[in-house]
Amino acid sequence: MVGIAVGKINGFLILGFIAIAVGFLVNHKYYVVLKTSASELQALESKDEDYIDEVIHALNQAIIYH
Repeated sequence: MVGIAVGKINGFLILGFIAIAVGFLVNHKYYVVLKTSASELQALESKDEDYIDEVIHALNQAIIYH
């Protein structure tokens, strides 16, 4: 009985470490998508979320001050 409980705990620990490792290895991509009434265009792709946020902010400012 004790051996089975320890085996289950080790299994859960191993699965936990695998889940954490996969989370670090996944490469997230961020996009700037331009939408019109006629179409949708993926204008920019980057792995840098801050860069995409800056581009979106700049586009919004350009639209406001146009």
